Amino acid sequence: MDNIGYLYPGRGYLLGFDDDDIGEDYNQAKFQVIDGFNPTAPDPGKGGEAQIASFDQHFEFKARTIDFYPIVIDSLVVEGIEPDIGDEIAVLTPDSLCVGAHIYDGNNTFSFAAWRDDPTTEEIDGWQIGEEMIFAYWDASEEQEYFIELPGYGIASIPPECNDPYIPANAGFGMGFATRRNLEFKIENIAVIPELYALKQNYPNPFNFTTVIEYSLPENSEVKITIYNMIGQEIAVVLDGLESAGFQKVIWEGKNNAGVSLVSGLYFIKMEAEGLNSGEKYSSIKKILYIR
Repeated sequence: MDNIGYLYPGRGYLLGFDDDDIGEDYNQAKFQVIDGFNPTAPDPGKGGEAQIASFDQHFEFKARTIDFYPIVIDSLVVEGIEPDIGDEIAVLTPDSLCVGAHIYDGNNTFSFAAWRDDPTTEEIDGWQIGEEMIFAYWDASEEQEYFIELPGYGIASIPPECNDPYIPANAGFGMGFATRRNLEFKIENIAVIPELYALKQNYPNPFNFTTVIEYSLPENSEVKITIYNMIGQEIAVVLDGLESAGFQKVIWEGKNNAGVSLVSGLYFIKMEAEGLNSGEKYSSIKKILYIR
């Protein structure tokens, strides 16, 4: 058994012994292949595994941490069609930490491992029991990453109406022995994840009642958006807290921290952000003109 190595969830492994009555002396048992079963290496010109050999893994995660949770995908369909070979599906924690991924090989039913956090280390390197599941999708041909928003996914416990508590369809990490999912979605149900941090110019600008401030986050981040006057004094804190990855926006009504409307003039918007996973820091300033 020690020579088998790592067993991948969802794959079949054939074991047999040449003695019908080996008792407890397994060391004396020899492996026997059943007649008619002849395992061979994949043909380089056929099969999904040979075709995906040239694709690099897009999503990065730490494998073989301490334990894994099998995720079985019964169907992967984008806009009514199967994805291309080389596309990739990943599962993440609510903090956008990737804990497992699978490169699509043409087989629409597949499974992969989601790796659990090792509690013996200070680093959070995997999922924790009951955490919600988030799925992401990588389009290899377009080189675009998508965040899949599906209703009913990520429930952090086994639903009471679940007909299979051992392999639930909608549950958090570690619920039951595994989870079984159907990932069928349309592009309008997918939120594109930007590659870079960005603070866009507010609109309208100039403004006299309210203005919209748009910004981009490539990962879940601590974000602070502050308004300053021309001599650098802090006038208003528009946003200060944890925000999810994606294209975000916030509305400012031209008031200071006390809720009093400002006088007309030139002001500055400053955005500061720090990624939860990467620790990357970002800062940007835009001019804003307020007219009453």
